[in-house]
Amino acid sequence: MAHSSGPSILSKISDAFRKQFQPGFSLEGQIITGRTAVDMPEIPLAPLQKSVLACSTGPGAGLTFVSRDSDQDDCIDRGAVKAGVIDWCRPHIRADGISVTLYERKNQSAEHYGDPIADAYAVVARPNSCILALADGVNWGQRPKLAARAAVLGSIEHLHSKLFQCLTAPKTTQDIFHHILLSFDVAQKEIIAHEGTTTTLTVAIVCEILPHPRVSSRWALCVVSVGDSPCFLYKPNLEKVYEVTAAAHMGKGRDPRDAGGCLGANCGDNPDLSNLVCCFLPVSENDMILITSDGVSDNFDLVSLRKAVPESHHMSSNPSSLPTVTPEVRQMSMVEGIGNLLTRRSHYLNRMLSVQDVLDTLISYCVDATDEKRRFLEHVWRETSDPSLSPRTRREKERTLSQKSKTLPGKLDHTTAAGFQVGELRAVPGIVELSRSTTTGVSNYSISSPSRMRWSSQHPSSLRRVASVNDTNIYKSRT
Repeated sequence: MAHSSGPSILSKISDAFRKQFQPGFSLEGQIITGRTAVDMPEIPLAPLQKSVLACSTGPGAGLTFVSRDSDQDDCIDRGAVKAGVIDWCRPHIRADGISVTLYERKNQSAEHYGDPIADAYAVVARPNSCILALADGVNWGQRPKLAARAAVLGSIEHLHSKLFQCLTAPKTTQDIFHHILLSFDVAQKEIIAHEGTTTTLTVAIVCEILPHPRVSSRWALCVVSVGDSPCFLYKPNLEKVYEVTAAAHMGKGRDPRDAGGCLGANCGDNPDLSNLVCCFLPVSENDMILITSDGVSDNFDLVSLRKAVPESHHMSSNPSSLPTVTPEVRQMSMVEGIGNLLTRRSHYLNRMLSVQDVLDTLISYCVDATDEKRRFLEHVWRETSDPSLSPRTRREKERTLSQKSKTLPGKLDHTTAAGFQVGELRAVPGIVELSRSTTTGVSNYSISSPSRMRWSSQHPSSLRRVASVNDTNIYKSRT
């Protein structure tokens, strides 16, 4: 792919869709988008191998526990079978996910505003394919959390059944899209059955394809998304990041306050599929596929970082005198910011990043980007919790301090990312086992790799990193 995201890649996406059916049109370097399986290229698949070599879900028990009962939510039952997989605690250096909360804690307690984390993810990697699913429950509370987990469980269960258990195996990439779309139907039914509210859902499948005159790559990426949980392609050899799902907000830009679409009980028991999009892209070995919640992507946004104001909001009375930015510039800056961050991290380590490196780098950046706001709000709650304050004084103080918090950079949110490195997967004994706890807003890593970050077990009001290499300001330097 020769161009970065922004206006050039958006026009390239729509142009590729128009040209894909022309004889001799190469699909290499093109993102093909549509809304149905028949809109997608029909490329023959290599037989999908069935053995699961790596899998991960979260936060907490992830898709293995979809219930309002929070008592069993902290850990995965490694002997249980869910969505056709036994033991969901098998992360791999090339296939993993992570979920934390960036919200401030409540009055020095173990709880956070915004608890519980309402995101969910699952990654299932096999020798020549990988399924990634990520859902971001809309708003706070148990019901958005249920919606996200039910969506991920429903989609993964359906795809396991239809892709790896049926006598009639999928033959082409159109079959893959057909089953992903059907998995969204199953996800919708699961959400309603569990009395969840609404959630985004993005499902990506990386699969091996057979030789084809229009594709020179051995691998293809098939993505379906509704809402604002973007899918990215990171090409380490080019040091570039591209948003695969950019067509979901083409023309109007991304709005941090509006997901644009959702599954669940949006209107009665019906979903909002306004921005549902299917995306096809040939990918190469060692490319990385990343899905994130908007808690990641929005913290690379110039407006969220208080470095600019949206074009439509710029007034002569604007006291900040910040530059105005169009949706296209915001999009381009966000994607370039992610790419520049990963490039700096790779240069610092003097090697190619693994998927786990990438996930840690993204989460660590988001923690740093929101640190000032989180600390300020924790100070606010301490000040306003003084029992000697009158109700009126407390309200006035809360109002004043709340207004100030809006001027601070970063977006506090539930923050989740999942990733897979393209290529044939082999089990690597002894380096993939780790323990995680994401229910309190931090993750405790017990892996011995020198490049792997371990999050401190201190309360996440500080969310300090404990690095196993000499720490630098690599995450402080932002684009």
